[in-house]
Amino acid sequence: MVNIPKRKPHKQSDYFTIMLVPHSSGKTRSLRIPLMAIYMTTGIIAVALLCFSSFVFATNHFRDAAEYAHLSLEQSAEINSALRQETRQLSHILDNKEQTAEEELMRQQMSYEEIIHSYEVYYKEKARELEEKLEELDNAREEIYNILSSRTYLPPITRAAVPGSGAEQVFLGMGGPAGPAIEVYQSVSSRFQALEREVEEWQIYFDHLMGELEKIRPQLDNYPSAWPVRGIVSSEHAFRQNPFGGRRMEFHYGIDIRVPTGTNVRAAGGGRVVYADWYGSYGYMVDICHGFGLVTRYAHNSRLLVSEGDLVARGDMIARSGSTGRSTGPHVHYEVIKNGVSVNPRRFLD
Repeated sequence: MVNIPKRKPHKQSDYFTIMLVPHSSGKTRSLRIPLMAIYMTTGIIAVALLCFSSFVFATNHFRDAAEYAHLSLEQSAEINSALRQETRQLSHILDNKEQTAEEELMRQQMSYEEIIHSYEVYYKEKARELEEKLEELDNAREEIYNILSSRTYLPPITRAAVPGSGAEQVFLGMGGPAGPAIEVYQSVSSRFQALEREVEEWQIYFDHLMGELEKIRPQLDNYPSAWPVRGIVSSEHAFRQNPFGGRRMEFHYGIDIRVPTGTNVRAAGGGRVVYADWYGSYGYMVDICHGFGLVTRYAHNSRLLVSEGDLVARGDMIARSGSTGRSTGPHVHYEVIKNGVSVNPRRFLD
């Protein structure tokens, strides 16, 4: 026999009764609702309200987040646009600065090149002036040398600048970078100052020497130091055997210089002609007084070119060589007489 469980009777307290009373006559109705249903409905409503509230809250939150993100995106776009603008401006500024720097560098380069060119022009002119001064000093030295007839040694001038290369030597290396232009200028300037000081010292030396030489120029100009002719000395100032034969020795008072007939005979020094005519065994003879007790004699000439009383300078032609008078062949008898006494001419010749 199957036992069917008995339904548990509902308690009165498990229900909630709602009474519906009409205003007019009518039947009163009652609605009994189980408390469990009310609880469940209330729970469902509460859960629904909670879910709705959560949805609303989430919706608001996401909306706010979306608005914030939108604003952030707009701000980012504005910042990005501003950054792009600044980038373009900076790029433009950098381009301008680069162009300006290149232009400034080119201007500086051109300025340095102009400076170097001006230095080169200036120092080429200085080199030319130094060349002229050195040329003058060389001429002065040559003049002094000629005055002294090679009998006094003068130190040669060391040429500080060679024509055509002085400026180039000075400016060697100036074609490099423009930066050291000032250093190059200082170096070149100091070198030219040293050259100028050296030239000034030489100038002072030669000016002093020329002043002293001017005091004795007459003596120097008249000093019989030049050869009357160039040729072979066939007889010295000494005892010799008689050239015309015999054993007798004779003293020869001059030197005989063998040259062809008609050779130009020149004055050994400046002076006055005191004799120009035939003179016995000397043939056609010229005597020149140089002052200071010195007289030079040129004998055996074929022709005389000066007359007594003429003033002559060293190197002037006074006669043509020959073999007149007591002579064995064409030559020039050259004699130096000092204070009336014949002396060896080689003491005076250079």
